[in-house]
Amino acid sequence: MTSYSVKPAPTCSPLCLKNVWTMQVIALQSARHSTISLARFPFLRSYKMRFLPRWAVVFAALALTLPSLSLLAQNETTTVAGSGVVAPLVQALIDSNEIAGVEVNVTGTNSGFTQLCDGDVDVTLATRPINSTEEANCIANGVEFVELLLGHNIIAFVTSAEAETPQCVTLSELTTALAPSAQNQISNWNQLNPAYPDIALTVAGPAIDTPAYGVADAAIEGVGLRSDISVQASDEETLAAVAENPGTLGIVYLASIQAADNVRALEIDSGDGTGCAAPTAENVENRLYPAADRLFAYANINALDKPGAAALFEALTAESAAGVVEAAGFTPATGNASTRNAAIVADRTTGRQFSREVVEYSLPEQIFGGLTLGGSPIAATYIQTLSNTFTGSYPSVAIDSTFLGTANGITRMCAGELDILVSNAELTDEQLAECEANNITLERLDMGRKNAVLVANAESDYLACLTTDEIATIWRAQSAEDITTWNQVNAEFPEAEMFLFAPASGANGTSDLLMIATTGVATPIRVDVTETNSDPLYRAAATANVEGALTYMHWAEYQRVLDNNQANIQLVSVDAGDGCIEPSLATIEDGSYPISEPFYLYVKQSSLVRPETQGFLWTALSDANYTALTNAGFVGLEFGELPDTRTALQQLFAEAEANAAVQAEVTPEPETAEATPEATEEAGE
Repeated sequence: MTSYSVKPAPTCSPLCLKNVWTMQVIALQSARHSTISLARFPFLRSYKMRFLPRWAVVFAALALTLPSLSLLAQNETTTVAGSGVVAPLVQALIDSNEIAGVEVNVTGTNSGFTQLCDGDVDVTLATRPINSTEEANCIANGVEFVELLLGHNIIAFVTSAEAETPQCVTLSELTTALAPSAQNQISNWNQLNPAYPDIALTVAGPAIDTPAYGVADAAIEGVGLRSDISVQASDEETLAAVAENPGTLGIVYLASIQAADNVRALEIDSGDGTGCAAPTAENVENRLYPAADRLFAYANINALDKPGAAALFEALTAESAAGVVEAAGFTPATGNASTRNAAIVADRTTGRQFSREVVEYSLPEQIFGGLTLGGSPIAATYIQTLSNTFTGSYPSVAIDSTFLGTANGITRMCAGELDILVSNAELTDEQLAECEANNITLERLDMGRKNAVLVANAESDYLACLTTDEIATIWRAQSAEDITTWNQVNAEFPEAEMFLFAPASGANGTSDLLMIATTGVATPIRVDVTETNSDPLYRAAATANVEGALTYMHWAEYQRVLDNNQANIQLVSVDAGDGCIEPSLATIEDGSYPISEPFYLYVKQSSLVRPETQGFLWTALSDANYTALTNAGFVGLEFGELPDTRTALQQLFAEAEANAAVQAEVTPEPETAEATPEATEEAGE
């Protein structure tokens, strides 16, 4: 129901006040009825009839103006709907900043999105991103929105700081511990993993009707949590129960454990190749830690001009907002996200900025055709794995991949023979121009960097840094049986026996990279090693057991070794002529570490319009296939970057389709020869 309000002037007399409020009533009635009856207003009958015409004119004029003035005031109010979890946080920001003209109503996340996209409210609050259907509704109704990330509602799974329980558990193990089927069945930590200690497992946490329960439930597979949870009235009581019992697994808000030194939060390995992730805002924003709700605010772009909305969004993007978020019991967004929030509001940037993992694009049910790939063998193992995955879903697609080097691949691409070129170097302007001369435009995707790191026995200090020449001498096939002690590699090294542990031949291409990076050409690796084993954990343990031992692996495998708490090993720095460079994620990604090289996919733009090309690339950049990339030894393309990369990929699809449409319009139809009587006669003979 529409309401109207008139504030009389403070100096108005009692009679004046009565007249004003009467005019308000008439104005209200005039908005509802086509005529005004004096019978509805007994007060007017006390006036002499000779005054009525003059007042009638005044009343009529005010009746026309007062509703529009009141509606204007109402339209200036910023209306906020949505999540009851986020609403108290926004209300706290409103109160602390004394913002006027903002009305907050809790309607729930789903209803809030409906109201926003129908144009019924200015702002909606949510504990999830807007989905594709809701976004389509906004587009259909002409509602453009801005998306801000306010903070996070993060759940921590905690154990006693004194307990021998693991520091990191897999999401599968956490599901085993907490799923409804665990009731009366899973009562010991070693039931989650035989390597875990023999400690009784119990669970303490929130009631089923709390937001914390909902977040924890959403993080694991299945519906609901085990019903034998020891329900606690508060996080403080849960923390106390955990501290008292070394086997208790507690479920609390992350914000509740900031000052607790007698418990520790478990890290979670989601099993997608990203490894163990602690409960932090950064890991939630990068989609590495699963037990969290992101807290969003969506605003109709046109509402930002309202005074209340402008003040509210200034408060939401101010540095002081983090303190209000913490005080409300949530975890603030990272500094990077806060900076993006401010830029979004300042630049009026519409659309998804923090939820690009939600996309409308999907692969068709059936895809036919073929793809041809060539170039560098740097990613041969990965491409084969990816091809098997893709053709497993689309068996009617034939993939031909032959890797004879980047130079060969460029020649074939510019001749129009390839759809996708695999390259271990950025193409030069001259190479690109060669393809352009043949009307072949290339689009580049950066897929990370391949690498190999050496791990030595920690007591062998002479192995702390090795030159590329020394590494080549150690591992090349020509050294077999001739280089068996370390002083044969470098006269300054001790005459100690050499123990070499290598992965199986051809394992993920790491051996090939090691030799190419240190010798400059493809060089066979020696086979007379101490032992061959494809498990990096085994090789690291063997290296730790004996002085003079050395092995190699890629960076992701080395992270697994660290997560396994392997002792008595050291990471070997490499000197390619510019001093010793220690391998790290930073030195690998910036290319300063010598045993690494980039991995690019160059795609022919005209091929990007074809479903098989789009499907192959979309599969490559899907969350589900990220493990294939990391298992093949590539780093640099972070899991959290995949949504933005897929958005860019969709733009490439759209641009290719637009260019193809333009080309189709400008390409003349082939001329058809006009039939002549002679030709017709000849055809009939």
